[in-house]
Amino acid sequence: MVYVGVCAFLGGVDCVLCVVVLVSVDRGDEGYCYVARFRFCAVPLVSMSVPGMSSKVVKTVIYLVPELGIVRRLYESRDRVKPFAITPLFLDGKPLVGSNPIRVEKGSCLEFSISMAIRSPDDVADVQSIDRVVEVGPGKKLRVYLKELEIVSPDSLSIGLSLDRVVRIRFLSPALLSTKLMAPPLPHFLKRVSSIRERYVLYPSSAHICCYLTKLWNKLFPHRPISRKVSPEWAAYFMGRLCEVAMIAIDYGTRPITVFWDVKRKPRGFVGWALYEIGDIGKKLVSKLDKLLALANYMGIGKSRSIGFGAVCVETVPKKE
Repeated sequence: MVYVGVCAFLGGVDCVLCVVVLVSVDRGDEGYCYVARFRFCAVPLVSMSVPGMSSKVVKTVIYLVPELGIVRRLYESRDRVKPFAITPLFLDGKPLVGSNPIRVEKGSCLEFSISMAIRSPDDVADVQSIDRVVEVGPGKKLRVYLKELEIVSPDSLSIGLSLDRVVRIRFLSPALLSTKLMAPPLPHFLKRVSSIRERYVLYPSSAHICCYLTKLWNKLFPHRPISRKVSPEWAAYFMGRLCEVAMIAIDYGTRPITVFWDVKRKPRGFVGWALYEIGDIGKKLVSKLDKLLALANYMGIGKSRSIGFGAVCVETVPKKE
């Protein structure tokens, strides 16, 4: 009964998904309507060590560069779901993430991205001129400049998902997917689980991934919900259950990792990669899933995306015979 209900609810709904780097539109019922991503290079002017969770440096840069005031204001807002995400630093395409400080050399290009939702492309006009030297610690100076600015419309978001290809997700920084995500949104049930200590799944669960992305999408784009037949909470739950049976992990190589953020916060998530095969769930549902996964490329997956957790790279690759 439940499975039939899920299919009926998902099968008859049209949805255009929007991805994420913070782009947007009006708040409230209007939601956001653009996706913008800024790619930066931070060049150390001296050799230095950076924290194991190198997104700490990115957050420091955001507070030191005046042109990034639009992002600082989002940090200071009380919104529980932040409409933006940052990545850790990357060196030669590899994320600088670990449990211990990492040494970087003078003159290297440390890349990072900021994704966010905005009302208009005009809102990020100041960002395009960024080229500054900032001191992120005693004697630790970086030259920070913008390499690329990308602004896309929600309609154009896609990873090219189809039934003859498999999905590959690389988890670049620790993904924090709450074990409570797949709790049925029933008042009495939620009351029971509310007192349970929050933990995070340590494996690439397609149910938790899709449930989270649906929640995020419905929060950012309420004018384009995944389903107009049920509440956003039930839409996320149903999509998670559907992906549990239709987005099957056929191979993966992930490992749990604990990172030190501060004295009180030492979250434990997972990094690595996973391959998923998509079942024959119909064109409409494939299209919805395609856009949800494209959203992850910009906004990441899971808790604490605004401080660099849950950065992912999602793509499709040919099936092996």
